[in-house]
Amino acid sequence: MKPLIVNCHTGEDLYKEGFARMKASAEKFGYDVYGEEVECLGSWLENVNFKASFLLKCAKNNERPLIWIDADSEIRKELEFYNPINYEFAVAWDPGYRFESFQSAVTYWDTRSPRVIKFLKSWEEDCQKNIGIFDQITLYKTWLELPKIPITKILPQGYVKVFNHGWRTGEDRVEYVRQHQFSRQIRKIK
Repeated sequence: MKPLIVNCHTGEDLYKEGFARMKASAEKFGYDVYGEEVECLGSWLENVNFKASFLLKCAKNNERPLIWIDADSEIRKELEFYNPINYEFAVAWDPGYRFESFQSAVTYWDTRSPRVIKFLKSWEEDCQKNIGIFDQITLYKTWLELPKIPITKILPQGYVKVFNHGWRTGEDRVEYVRQHQFSRQIRKIK
């Protein structure tokens, strides 16, 4: 059984259109998708820091692993990282990025694992304490500080290929998920 793809977004037209595109691209590859439109919490940072709470809610209501994919993303190639599965958490990471952070636009969570649930709860607490910090940074720091991290797979750049970023040297140039960065456009509008 494939993991369930989940997402929540704040309902701006760009996100609604993006979610519809992301969902259609996921269904083309046989994935089920669950998404919710949520009320804006006040700022972009507050909204992105809600991700951990939403994932925990989804974990309580589902018995299969979850893949978070941002609403402004689209699947371009079958996701291969979860089959065969021998880890509990997967995330893209760019060691050359200007922040010490993960790329949280696409993440895999085996929510059947107690370690993953503890990780999500810790991340949720850290997001609530650090509302002014980007969720990707908080995710990375929470992961680093866990006493027992989930078995983790680092995904290549192609799992979060930002549409206007070049390829890193030495990366396989296989684009699984394209990330369109709608938040940049939405934040300019407001």
